[in-house]
Amino acid sequence: MPVVLACFVTLLLSNMASPVYPLWQAEMGFDEGVINLLFAVYPVGVLAALLTVRALGRRVDAERLLPLACTLGLLSSAGFLVASGPWLLGVARLVCGLSVGLVLSCGASAMTGRLEARGVPRAPRVAGLILSAGFACGSIVAGLLADHAPAPTRLVFAVEAVGLVAVLALLLGERAWVGRRLVAAPAPSHGSTGPADVEEEPAPAGPPMVPEHLRRTALLMGVAVMISCGVAAAVFQSIGSAYLRDLLGDDSATVAGLLVFIVFAGAFTGQLVLAGAPTMAQAWTALGCGFGGAVLLLVGVLTDQVVPLFVAAVGAGAAQGLSQSVALTTARRTCDLTRLTGVLAVFNILGYGTAGLTIALSSPLVTEAGAAAGILVIASGVAVATALASGVLLRWRGALSEAVVLPAPVTGGNVGAAGVTGGAAVR
Repeated sequence: MPVVLACFVTLLLSNMASPVYPLWQAEMGFDEGVINLLFAVYPVGVLAALLTVRALGRRVDAERLLPLACTLGLLSSAGFLVASGPWLLGVARLVCGLSVGLVLSCGASAMTGRLEARGVPRAPRVAGLILSAGFACGSIVAGLLADHAPAPTRLVFAVEAVGLVAVLALLLGERAWVGRRLVAAPAPSHGSTGPADVEEEPAPAGPPMVPEHLRRTALLMGVAVMISCGVAAAVFQSIGSAYLRDLLGDDSATVAGLLVFIVFAGAFTGQLVLAGAPTMAQAWTALGCGFGGAVLLLVGVLTDQVVPLFVAAVGAGAAQGLSQSVALTTARRTCDLTRLTGVLAVFNILGYGTAGLTIALSSPLVTEAGAAAGILVIASGVAVATALASGVLLRWRGALSEAVVLPAPVTGGNVGAAGVTGGAAVR
């Protein structure tokens, strides 16, 4: 469906820059600290989009903002294509963050609603899988094109721009088709539910059947897991690729992209393997993978060994993916669809804000002492954070099991010009 395809293609752009950073570094002559700053402006864009969505609250129509996300992605791709210095790269990266922020909140909410309307079980977890797949594939596609195609710092973004134009056309075409159906649908006769099966103003999903104190506690648990598990993945997206290339003495962009791909392949695999597991089991596994990945990252850097780094990437990815699944499921479990976009915005604001701030603050250390020193400090912080988050889960572990899930939708949902209704039960 166009909504799912638009989210996937837009998220490809999020990690396409990671394997290209060293190529830009050689081409433009900046140091590794600048790479950190270029990465840090990306979560600034993500946060700006998420804060805007959160401020709009229930006035946000998630599906109507997806074309804007694709358009911003298209502008970002154009910026990468014409960039001749780090400042232009920073602007393109900022706009990319704005696009991704809209997908993480509005896109995830829209996909969840669409999937629930079609009777897909555990729709929030399926939406999380789609997000992880988009994050994963962008880096490896960029690495392969950078190594084996002409114009290594340009062609990949031209390909992405073409893909975004295509999905934007699909989104607008679907909206125009729905609009024509609304105009052409005959008015139902008096007392009849009539043949008009598309409603212009769908009835909103019912209010959540979750006591307020349980809702807040459950959301706090989701936030604790997401914040503690997202930072290590950010390391591999920023300075991790450059560090690996230096360690191997290999200039291959494919190798650099492979490390980021492994992170999000780990996220996808973790979500897929534990798709049927209880939310608490996913949360505990996320924290365990996050702690283990941080320890292995420390071992890999201290011993200059490649294998622990790649295993750490899998652990960090699984932690990030499962924490995202916990956040999506917890948000859907405690909120109806009208509030889901705003709650997802809050989760991602805290998660991306923590990761981006950590990477930005490490830039002076990376510049002065090198990438290895920065990674060691960040990995140590991740190990401590996951341990503290484990204490939060242990303290309030009964909150999710006590919450009453939302009722199942009444005979499917309605897909109309304004979006999707219906609230499927979430486990």
